[in-house]
Amino acid sequence: MAGTDGGNFDWSEEEYRQDEELYYLLFNKDYENLERRFGSYLDSYAAGKITAETLSHRFDRFRRALGLGLQFNEWISAYPKSYAARLARGIFRTASAWELRGSKYASETSDNQFQQFRDEIKKAQSDVEFSLSLFSRPIESYCYLIRISKSLSLGKERELLDAAIRIDPYAYYPRAEYLGSIIPKWGGSKSLMSEFIDASKKSQLDAKLMSRLESLYYYHLAEQASRDREYRVSSDYYLKSYRINGTPSVLKDSAKAAKDGGLAELAFSLYDELARKHPKYEHGFSNRGYLYEVYFKDYDKAVNDYLIASDLGDSWAQNRMGWLYMTGTHVKTDLVKAEKYLLMAVAQNNKTARENLDILNNLKKKTSP
Repeated sequence: MAGTDGGNFDWSEEEYRQDEELYYLLFNKDYENLERRFGSYLDSYAAGKITAETLSHRFDRFRRALGLGLQFNEWISAYPKSYAARLARGIFRTASAWELRGSKYASETSDNQFQQFRDEIKKAQSDVEFSLSLFSRPIESYCYLIRISKSLSLGKERELLDAAIRIDPYAYYPRAEYLGSIIPKWGGSKSLMSEFIDASKKSQLDAKLMSRLESLYYYHLAEQASRDREYRVSSDYYLKSYRINGTPSVLKDSAKAAKDGGLAELAFSLYDELARKHPKYEHGFSNRGYLYEVYFKDYDKAVNDYLIASDLGDSWAQNRMGWLYMTGTHVKTDLVKAEKYLLMAVAQNNKTARENLDILNNLKKKTSP
C-alpha cells in the first residue's frame, strides 16, 4: 500500500530490483514462478519472518501493471485457489477503476466515468473479499478493502481496520489506509483524525512506524488546508510532515503552498533549504531560480539555479534556459545553447519547449544568409 504514504516511503535498490522482477514474471506469463515467489513471501509473513510492510511492498507492484489484465485472468485460471493471484487481480482492478474515473474533481467527471469506476471497483471488491478465505493472515486484503469501502461509501472502514489489527497489531498500512479514509474530503473530520492518531500512539505500533503515521497525518492536513486555500497553514503542515520523514518532495510541497499563498519570502526560504539539503533534487533549484528572477530580480543567481536544475534534468528549467538564450534575456543571445536546452526539454515531452523550438527554427531561417 505504498500509495497511501504521501511521499513517506523510500525503496531500497534491492526492493526496486525485486519489484521489477515481479513485473517481468507477470508480463512473461510465468505464473509458476510468481506462485513460488509469493508463496515464499506469504509463508515468511505467516511465520513472522517478514513484516506486513515488506509483504505490502511486494504486492504493490500490481497497482502499476495496467495493460496486463489478461495475465491476471490467466494466473487465476492456472491457480484458482491462489491467494496471491486473487488479491493481485483485486489490486489491479482497484488501480484500473481509478484510471477509468480520472483524477479530476467530481464536477469535472462524467456520469459514464463514474459508472465505469463503480463497475470496476466492485469487481475488485469481489476478488479481494474472495481472497480472505485463501490465506490465514490476509492483512493486505483488509488494506484494500478499506480503500474500496471508502471509494464506494460503504462505511465499513473502521470494522475492516479492526479486523486487520486483530491479524497483526503491529501493521502500519491498514492504519495509514484508514487515516486516509477519515479526512474531511472523504466525509471525516480533523477531530476524528486527531483522535485516531492519539489512539495509535497507545497501540502496539512501533515508534518508527508511529512517526511515519504522524507524518502522514500532517500531510493529509496540509492537503486539506491547500484545498481550503489556507496556504500558510498548508505550508506549515507540510513542513511538519517533512521534519519527520525528510522526503524532499514534501518540503517542495511546503514551499509551493507558501508560493501559492503569495508568501514569497517564506517560499524562498523553503526552496533554499530544499536546494541546500537535497542538492540532487532539481526542483529546489528551478523554483528558487524562479523566485530569484521574478520576485527578487537577481538574474545572475536565477540563471545559475536554472543551469543547475537543467543539468539535473528539470525540463521546466531546460525550457527556460532555452528561451533566455534565444531571446537574450538575462544572458547573451546564443542560439546554439538555446537549441541545446530546448532539445533537452523536448526529449522529456515538454510541449512548451517544442513550441519554443519551432520559434527558434523560424528565427534561425530568418537570420541565416
